[in-house]
Amino acid sequence: MYFTVILFIFIVLLTIVSIFKTLEVFQESIKMNKEIKIIRSKLYTELEIQRSLKPRIKLLDGLNAIMLKRVTVIIKELIDLQNSIISYRMMDN
Repeated sequence: MYFTVILFIFIVLLTIVSIFKTLEVFQESIKMNKEIKIIRSKLYTELEIQRSLKPRIKLLDGLNAIMLKRVTVIIKELIDLQNSIISYRMMDN
């Protein structure tokens, strides 16, 4: 008789402990879920920033290419001018 009562109390205590452990795990999963949502929103924000910057970067690359072409043309013209000045001086001598 005593054995069954003690066994019953033991089983009830184990059940209560397991319920509390389950609640702890559930609370931890809720906390982790919130953290995952925060991290996910930060990642989406970063992704949107990168997507919005992509056209600007392409525009800047295009402008850099145009400026490089212009500088190249100006340098070629300066070299031609220098060569013509040198040839004029040689003719003058």
